[in-house]
Amino acid sequence: MNSSRLHLLSLLLPLAFAGCDEGKEDSSSEEADTDTDTDTDTDTDTDTDADTDADTDADCGEAANGWPLSQLPDDYSGDGTGVGELASVFVDGEDQHGNNDVELGQFYDGMVLMSVGAEWCGPCQMAAEGSQAMWSEINGSQSDFNFWAVEVLIQDSGGATSDLATAERWAATYGINYPIIIGDTANDISDTYSVSGLPTFFVLDPTFEIREKMEGFGGDAALLKAVEDGFEDFHSENPDWASSCPDIEIEAGCGNFVVEDDEECDGGTGGETCRDLDVPRAQGGGLVCNDDCAIDDSQCGLAICEDSGAESMTYTGTLDCPSSGFYWDYFELEGVSAGDCIHIRVDNGEGAADVVAYAVDSAGTYAGMADDYLDLDDEGGCSVTPWDGAACVDSSFNPTADGDFTIAVAQWGGSDCAEGAEYLLSVAVNGTDVDLSSGPSVTGAEDLP
Repeated sequence: MNSSRLHLLSLLLPLAFAGCDEGKEDSSSEEADTDTDTDTDTDTDTDTDADTDADTDADCGEAANGWPLSQLPDDYSGDGTGVGELASVFVDGEDQHGNNDVELGQFYDGMVLMSVGAEWCGPCQMAAEGSQAMWSEINGSQSDFNFWAVEVLIQDSGGATSDLATAERWAATYGINYPIIIGDTANDISDTYSVSGLPTFFVLDPTFEIREKMEGFGGDAALLKAVEDGFEDFHSENPDWASSCPDIEIEAGCGNFVVEDDEECDGGTGGETCRDLDVPRAQGGGLVCNDDCAIDDSQCGLAICEDSGAESMTYTGTLDCPSSGFYWDYFELEGVSAGDCIHIRVDNGEGAADVVAYAVDSAGTYAGMADDYLDLDDEGGCSVTPWDGAACVDSSFNPTADGDFTIAVAQWGGSDCAEGAEYLLSVAVNGTDVDLSSGPSVTGAEDLP
């Protein structure tokens, strides 16, 4: 287990074993008479040995997959998904470390915040930005209960079923040390819990009773309150409860970092963005830390102009929904120079479009439609939350040659894509807003310029 993973303290705990004599009294009197000596001699020794073993073999260690050994009782029968019910548990989950045997029961006996989301989901990304800090804060600030976050990612940034690479990116981007469940198990969990909106959060108490269900992200404070209130309610009903296992020991990792002048990661709080680098960059997948706790900006998008304009000449247009591919509107800029900084901002409006852009200079150098969705897609906020929870375009481009420059705008298609959805395009060249009132030169093109 590497240093960024949690470490569990070992603790010896006595376990009380119920005697089996009551069950034996149901036997026939002949069997009872026959087994009197055996019961007296053998069972006493056996029970004594069992008690001795329990004193030295408490189940509070670390499983082979690096997470705690399961404390889930053998007779646990929860299959609920609603508040007040004992939670349905998953098994054989795949996590960000490549384990494929993670079980929800490994986090029994503590408070659990289980979230269901997707890599492409904007609100899920916002929730993830503060989740590691909250996990560390709760466990570091009190000793009444252990707190676990369990993140269930059902899809990657392109809408495909999540896989190991998805979990690795998510963990690296947000510095997450708690389990991230992916793949088929993640989708099974979403189906079992009838998740209809992302993200959805479930608060489980130490007995796995579901104390709260929340759809959407209402801020870190709301999640923190839900966990604390859930435990308070549980403890008021179970005043003599105490955790069977020791407190989680939290090691500072690279996740909650600040950007210093030397751009080194540290263990502080904050979480600065790609825009705070010496050369500001579009947010994209955000800053991450490598194994040496050094800044890795490979998940950031294009460089951002120092002066990105005032967005005073915004053009408002509409976009139709493609059954496949895209319908592009083209905008032509004449006479740009190599090295100019062209800032492109695409917002949305009525129809809640998930907008995307593409740009190409006279030499054929382009940005946008990248496999990693870092260029001209999902870098900035939107006026209206897109139907799929994504983000809008807020990035810059430096032409490599003098000449004309083309910008194309479209929207992603999908189940809730709206015909005639609004987009708002603002362009600035070297800080000066460009007049776009003449509108696009081409509308509804199926091919890129």
